[in-house]
Amino acid sequence: MQFILDILRRIGSFHVFLLDSFKTLSKKPLYLTEILHETSTITLQCLLPVAIVLTPFGMVVALQGFNIFKIFGTEYMVSGLTFISLVRELSPGVTSIMIAAQAGSSISAELGAMRVKEEIDALEVMSIPSLKYLIIPKILGLSLACVIVNMISLMCGILGGYLVAVLMKGQSSGVYWDNLFIFASWFDPAFCTLKAFLYGLIIASLSCFYGYNVSGGAREVGIAVNRSVVNSILAFIFLNYFLTTLFFNIVHL
Repeated sequence: MQFILDILRRIGSFHVFLLDSFKTLSKKPLYLTEILHETSTITLQCLLPVAIVLTPFGMVVALQGFNIFKIFGTEYMVSGLTFISLVRELSPGVTSIMIAAQAGSSISAELGAMRVKEEIDALEVMSIPSLKYLIIPKILGLSLACVIVNMISLMCGILGGYLVAVLMKGQSSGVYWDNLFIFASWFDPAFCTLKAFLYGLIIASLSCFYGYNVSGGAREVGIAVNRSVVNSILAFIFLNYFLTTLFFNIVHL
């Protein structure tokens, strides 16, 4: 029973923290420079590793699909399978996991170190609202970066599928590109972007929450980093089921 109460207390504290943070958006200044700085920093930090991971994912999907479609003589559909697999699940999911491991852990560690060194308290003493100056730029910056990295990684996955289908299996380049959207609807890219943004919002919010509320020393910072990564990944994977269900109810596919 105590374990359940602790979980409920932590969930309540997280929602209060998030509400207090976004309440500050109505107050000036906005700290737009900090938001853009966080977005660019996280994008550059995560772009290359995510692209390197998504390219072979696209290659594997194309390879598996090619071998299956070959049985039925429908190899031309492999690009459609690659795109639909990437845009609906693999690209936003894998991108968010990588960003949680890289940027989320970095944010949590940074805020935790600032809390332990009493730098956050010093900001408050100088009448600088720490939630608005530290938390909001990181939440919005990581959410936007997740969208940007997701779009680029999606293109890398498609390119990976192209390498397998065209260069390795000998499929015509025109056939690959002509059938890329054979299973897709106009709603797929929009929903992929929405997923990436919401996943980024979850990662950033939990990373900031655990880092901002560290108490103790270096050991507690490490624990906060671990919890932020694990819980954010669990949270957006759990949310993914409901978003995917909503998607299929909307497009009826």
